[in-house]
Amino acid sequence: MTVVVLITAIRSGVLQGQPNRRSDGSAPLEVEVTVGTRGKNDYVLHVKVRSGYQDPISVNKSDLPWENRYSMIVVAVGARSVGGVTLREVYPISDPVPSEIAIRPGEVLEGDVVLRDRFPTLPEELRKRDVVVFWSYQLPFRSGKTVSNRASGYLVIPKHDE
Repeated sequence: MTVVVLITAIRSGVLQGQPNRRSDGSAPLEVEVTVGTRGKNDYVLHVKVRSGYQDPISVNKSDLPWENRYSMIVVAVGARSVGGVTLREVYPISDPVPSEIAIRPGEVLEGDVVLRDRFPTLPEELRKRDVVVFWSYQLPFRSGKTVSNRASGYLVIPKHDE
């Protein structure tokens, strides 16, 4: 079973004192997140990051959402009729090796964030109720002095009986 839900990202924040949007309303860093599966009950966030900057940007590879568990904020909530219950999250040790990469203007990088690694009770929760996954991402540049606009959003993984 493959579930794909495309969401529209809510972009907020600032780019070191500069507006986070261009005059045409677009954001310098575009982030698209969909949900899919890599097998039965093995859900992933498929993340695409596109540079809208006019020049190449240098970043640590480990700052990409799929490279380091702590690069992207992700919260999963089991949706109840009233309120919700936050799924227990696992916080493993992560000691990434610095590795600089350049992202060219218009270049798209993509990868998967495995949800079961973060939320081991996700399959069990999905047998009971829908799960809402909230996410937020901001890419720091290699210089450490500048960060991209923040992109945030949410998506829903529907309840299923499997």
